[in-house]
Amino acid sequence: MVSQLIDNPAKLSLKAELGNQFFCRFIDKVRVKGKNKAVMIYEPLVEGTPDSALIREVEAFESAVADYRDQKFHRAQDVMATLYRNNPLRLYAIYLHRINNYLESPPPPDWDGVERRIYLPENLTVN
Repeated sequence: MVSQLIDNPAKLSLKAELGNQFFCRFIDKVRVKGKNKAVMIYEPLVEGTPDSALIREVEAFESAVADYRDQKFHRAQDVMATLYRNNPLRLYAIYLHRINNYLESPPPPDWDGVERRIYLPENLTVN
């Protein structure tokens, strides 16, 4: 199943039109081919108020992503691995794959946290 992804302007437009009727999870900050500016993308998860378990999961994920972007890879790995064990989403596997790669070969000092990939890995292994 493919989720619907929206960018930040679409998220703000959705909120302006419908209020806080949709609960979204931040997914990533991506740079579209040919563009210099990266955009944030989100996944609308539920219409209405989410249950407390989903809120905690999304908060933990977004905290791990913040650690990832701050190059606190060990801390991001711990949280993301727990999330993956509890709910093995491909999203968590993708981040674990990235984190493990950066633990083996750190990004350059000027890394801005934006992943530059042409494709997603087909078979992800999560340790």
